[in-house]
Amino acid sequence: MKKSIRHLILSVLLVLVAAGTGLAAQENQAETGLAQVDAASRSITSSLVQTLRNLPRQNEKYRLQLGNFALNGENAALGSLWANNLATFLASAAAAPGANMVLTLQDAPPPDFMVQGELVLAGDTIRVYTRLIRTGDSTVLKGVWSDLVMDSVLAGMLLPSAPDDGTPRDRYEPDSQDSPLAADLGASPVDRTLHTGDEDWFIIQSTARGILVAQTTGNMDTMITLYVPGSPSEELQEDDDSGDGDNARIEYPV
Repeated sequence: MKKSIRHLILSVLLVLVAAGTGLAAQENQAETGLAQVDAASRSITSSLVQTLRNLPRQNEKYRLQLGNFALNGENAALGSLWANNLATFLASAAAAPGANMVLTLQDAPPPDFMVQGELVLAGDTIRVYTRLIRTGDSTVLKGVWSDLVMDSVLAGMLLPSAPDDGTPRDRYEPDSQDSPLAADLGASPVDRTLHTGDEDWFIIQSTARGILVAQTTGNMDTMITLYVPGSPSEELQEDDDSGDGDNARIEYPV
């Protein structure tokens, strides 16, 4: 295998495939994701404020604090953006005449309510759960969600962390041999950020006889290994440099 600055491995998991697929850049859809977040978070804030306004009045204002919006238990930029948007809109509501709440960053005394939630990925949809929780007894007073359509902007904000070499992870991770990405035949090429030591797994199922063509593109040295799934998986073919430059390419009858 040729040596390169970054050694990358790309694996393809095969059920049976009848057409070609590849890996390349996807269309960039700029800024639409941010508009979705702004509109959805503003709507959620209105719902939270209405719930708070209906609470019994007390001598002092309720103390409200913003918590985390995690993705699979990890912090992501989209969760931070969502929390910041809510904080901005809630601060405006708290400043309105007659408001019965105040935002606080202090843990002492404990806040009366927490606003927190989580991000969940479902295909090309990002569902953002937001909950208003009474801290005294952990009662959820309100639970709502917003569905955001995945685009390149939001995908980049879902990356929980960067690997040791500083290359950002792509939105499909984590994946594994036991949990591969389903790749559609004839669909647009899959865009991946490959970092040192990375393995990306795909599964494709055929509906007819034909030749599987799987290949990578880009200025990297990749390897493709083709398997029939099982326990253990059966390796069918492996390739290093049959594609353009140091890219891998496999052709296999199915």
